[in-house]
Amino acid sequence: LQLPGFLGQYIQRVDAHLAEVTVNLAGFQRIADTHHGGSLAALIAEHRASTVPTFVAEADVILEMVSRRDRFLAQEAGLATDLAGRIAFVVMHSDPELRQETVDAYDAVVVLNQDTATCAGILLIVGLLLTDLVSLIISGSFAALRRWTAGPKSVSHPEVAATKTPRHRG
Repeated sequence: LQLPGFLGQYIQRVDAHLAEVTVNLAGFQRIADTHHGGSLAALIAEHRASTVPTFVAEADVILEMVSRRDRFLAQEAGLATDLAGRIAFVVMHSDPELRQETVDAYDAVVVLNQDTATCAGILLIVGLLLTDLVSLIISGSFAALRRWTAGPKSVSHPEVAATKTPRHRG
C-alpha cells in the first residue's frame, strides 16, 4: 500500500539531486562550452595538467559533480517507465545514497489518484447506506417496543367507552 508513496518520494529525491548537481555544474559547463567545445572531460584534463595545485584539486571536484550528475541521469532514465518497471528498478538498481535518504526521511502517505478516489467514494456511499439501514432498524425496533409496552390502545369514542367494563384487579 505504501509502495507508490515511497516510489514517489524516491523519484522526487532523484529529481532534486539532479537539479542541484546540474546547477552546481552549470558554471563549469559554460567554461567547457567556451574553451573546450563543450567537453567537461577536456576541462577536467586541463585542470589535472595544471601546475597550480588549486586547479589540480578542482579537477576532482568537477569530476565528482559529473559522476553524480551521470548517476542521477541514469536513475531518472531507469524510472521513466510504468509502475512495475519503477518498482523493479528501485529494488534492483536504486542509488544506495538516495534509497537511504528516502528511507530515513520517508513519510507514509496515501497516494490520491483516480483509483483511490473511486474506492473512497464507493466506501463512503456504502458506509452511509449501512448507517441509514442501522438507524432504520433501531428506530423500527424502538417503535415496536413502544407499541408492545404501551398495551392496547384506548378507545376515544364515548359511546364505545361506556360499554366497556372496567377491569378489576384482584
